[in-house]
Amino acid sequence: ESTGELAWFRAEVVRSIVHPFDFARSLAREHFGLAGILVALMAGAALAFAIDAMILTSKGFALFDFLPQVLIDSVFLGIRLAVTVAGVATIGHYAARLLRGRELTLDQAFTAFSFALSPLLLAPVAALLIVLAPDLLPVAGVVAVLAVVRSVIGLAINLRALLPSALAI
Repeated sequence: ESTGELAWFRAEVVRSIVHPFDFARSLAREHFGLAGILVALMAGAALAFAIDAMILTSKGFALFDFLPQVLIDSVFLGIRLAVTVAGVATIGHYAARLLRGRELTLDQAFTAFSFALSPLLLAPVAALLIVLAPDLLPVAGVVAVLAVVRSVIGLAINLRALLPSALAI
């Protein structure tokens, strides 16, 4: 079945969240290119939006009064996260090359790090919970923490698929 780039991207993001082991196995043979940058940008923006929404609500402010500032801050955090992922992937690429003797491509390293962040795309669910019912702030906090923990687990899965166990740790 022929699909467009957007459908492919959506399917890969969903696969990285729902089937992380299957996605990790594909890292060595597929090239994701700009999709990794887009995931890192979106994940950073989603996390920033969720955190700002929870902080504003916990302080008794209405999210909609600060929505333009929250959205702008979210975009800038997304950019910072993408740059950070690029830096960490570069360090990982050279470290693996130095320690392993074989090359882990920069594309593979960047994709492993960026798509590990894809569960952060679910963080706005936490913001939605508190906008609908501010008394659900503790539940929203748990949702946000679970998204972050799932991202760390995804990173471990992705690195383990690309590197030997000792090096992945």
